[in-house]
Amino acid sequence: ASALVFPLLWQTMIRYNRVARPLFYQVQEALSVLAAITQENLAGAKVVKGFARESDEIRKFDDQNDVLEEQYVGAAEVQSFGNPLMDVIGNLGTVIVLWLGGYLIFRGELSVGELVAFNAYLLLLVRPIKRLGFLINQGSRALAASDEDRAVEQQRRAGECATDAESTRCGNRAAAWVVQFRSPQCSG
Repeated sequence: ASALVFPLLWQTMIRYNRVARPLFYQVQEALSVLAAITQENLAGAKVVKGFARESDEIRKFDDQNDVLEEQYVGAAEVQSFGNPLMDVIGNLGTVIVLWLGGYLIFRGELSVGELVAFNAYLLLLVRPIKRLGFLINQGSRALAASDEDRAVEQQRRAGECATDAESTRCGNRAAAWVVQFRSPQCSG
């Protein structure tokens, strides 16, 4: 009876992953843009000061920081609903066992000790199920980050980005260490 919840739990985890992964990808994108802005400002601090562009750069940073915050909040909302839902579904098996076990005890087909022992074994399964939900959440984040890294590497190999030793990434995906090394195709 407790295994009846596993298909429901599996479907919930798959749906959660489908919704959460793109959100974590958007967080990665927004974080990369913010890192690019920060790196450009650090590398070109004298240029920014020389042209009195501090207020523009601060505004650009604040705007991107607001975008990042919105992305994080969106991902956190999905996470705040998905993780407890997976916990509830995982614990639903215990509720079914206790209800059915109580019924069988009243009918005399099961002893209290047998129900307690079976429930203890079932509770040993609940913790790995909860852990699996946590791992799926972390896996969604890791996949989003690896997709981002893979896209940057593909751009680098295609020659769309600066390949200078001082340049680490391109476009809005991250920062070039020195602003003038960014290629025109990658400016964003």
